[in-house]
Amino acid sequence: MQLSPKQLSAFGFSGFVLSVLVHVLALSRIYLVSNITVGALTLGMLAAWLLSSRMIKEQPHTEESPWKIVFIRIPLWLRYGFYFVIIYALVNAAFALPIPAGKGYVDLEVTTAKVRLLSGFWLLFYAFAFITGAVFRGTEE
Repeated sequence: MQLSPKQLSAFGFSGFVLSVLVHVLALSRIYLVSNITVGALTLGMLAAWLLSSRMIKEQPHTEESPWKIVFIRIPLWLRYGFYFVIIYALVNAAFALPIPAGKGYVDLEVTTAKVRLLSGFWLLFYAFAFITGAVFRGTEE
């Protein structure tokens, strides 16, 4: 599947907004999301990463790292916002990581701690898709 930068940016933004909503609900323990929601947002996170990586890889670059293109071209406020999301996801993971073990080897029960841990990473990957699409919006053919 090939997305335009505008579509990737919209996909990243909508995934980010949904992830923020689920994350806030998990933090407040108001609502426990279903396995379907967790699975859909996790698959969307994987798609966001793969589509962003593909778009970056396809860009002509002269530097040794094509990833630098994204972080050089984004506006300063967006760069600092992304850095904040990175730090927040890591701190959130540190606080949500001690998840009590369930029964057996595989525990498919969705708890608020698991949703909180996952949603922090959803935020990170959807934000990355958004900034990648935003950076390459001017390079559409």
